[in-house]
Amino acid sequence: MSSSHDIVDTLVTRETRAAERRIGLLRAGLMIVMLCVVVPLRVVLYGPTGGSGNVGWDAGVTLFGLVASVALGRWMSRPTFPSCVRYLAICLDYGILAALIASQAGSGYNAAAQQSVDTYALILPVGIAFTALSGLRLSSAQTFLSGAFCMGLIAETLWIDTVVHGAPFYLITALLLSTLTIAVTFGANLTVTKTRRLIAEASGFDSEAKRVKRVLSRYVSEPVAETILQDMTDGAGERQRVTIMFVDIRGFTTISEKLAPEDVVSLLNRYFSRMVRAVFEYDGMLDKYMGDGMMAVFGAPVSRPDHAYLAVQAALRIREELVAFNQELAASGRSPMAIGVGIHTGDCVIGNIGTEQRLDYTAIGDPVNTASRIESLTKEHGVDILISGETFAEVWDRVEADPVSNVPIRGKSRPLDLFIVRGLRTTVPAAEVLN
Repeated sequence: MSSSHDIVDTLVTRETRAAERRIGLLRAGLMIVMLCVVVPLRVVLYGPTGGSGNVGWDAGVTLFGLVASVALGRWMSRPTFPSCVRYLAICLDYGILAALIASQAGSGYNAAAQQSVDTYALILPVGIAFTALSGLRLSSAQTFLSGAFCMGLIAETLWIDTVVHGAPFYLITALLLSTLTIAVTFGANLTVTKTRRLIAEASGFDSEAKRVKRVLSRYVSEPVAETILQDMTDGAGERQRVTIMFVDIRGFTTISEKLAPEDVVSLLNRYFSRMVRAVFEYDGMLDKYMGDGMMAVFGAPVSRPDHAYLAVQAALRIREELVAFNQELAASGRSPMAIGVGIHTGDCVIGNIGTEQRLDYTAIGDPVNTASRIESLTKEHGVDILISGETFAEVWDRVEADPVSNVPIRGKSRPLDLFIVRGLRTTVPAAEVLN
């Protein structure tokens, strides 16, 4: 599993690759402009050796820069490449500019009359621009290296103008250029620092979201977990029609008395892994475990119009899973288990219930209590799945069930009509009227 540091490194590597591509394209574009526009224009205006530099030398330097830029771009397009390649790219940026400035030394241009117009108007601004763009590389070392190279270009220009050509030294020019370069360097480094911090924070949020999603996936299916992450708030919840399911093991106290505590935990884990898988298969939400029982909700947090049918399907899959689990128990010499499943449909409040220290995403309302009471009646009627009349009213055309009328429910003033689920219908009835 990737750590947040691994995520940061991956994101930084991806962004620096993109930055090198952009800077490489800019470098290649400048070389093309130099070859196709600047060099021919200077030949027309000053001849092959006039102006602020030697035209042949400049053409050779820009051609080399273009070829080298293309080569570096192809090298960096590989899945992996040494980190030193990025430093080679920086050296190429300023090496080209330094070579172009050096061509002034052999020029016959009268620097005393006008100081290296091409250099101050074009080459040095490009050098400062490369320093600013170095912030895209997300490396302080590379940013300060770019700044140092740019300061070297300024020193080279001033040396050629004053020493080689005998032009007067303008302190204000040197200070302005140096101050601008230093400011751009530290500004680019600030961009590096801020960007890396934001990436680290974003990766931390991403890691936390993945951790929360892993936790949620223990209670709901993965699509439902993603919906909760997108929509879940800390509000008081909302009223929603859902179907509640309770599942409980019959006589588990007697079973657990014969086992060591470690064996009880192991047995329950194996049992619940099957039962919860059946709930998730039909988009149910595991609300909570209650000892050897569990509560599941269908139709929340993602609203489903067929939540009652999904709950009945899940109950039938639980029945199948129990048969397979009992075969495992028999193979290990243990007694089989029996369970009861109670299902009821009604309006509940669905949302986060609790305090700031502890919140539970759950269903609250009378249907929850009713479903629990129905589950407790399965033992009395000697069946494994009982559903309420409200649930049956939504699935009657797809579910085979036997009615049990006027069943008194503890805590209820009026009896309920319940239905013993036999299975799914193989054919849809042409007409059937509910009494």
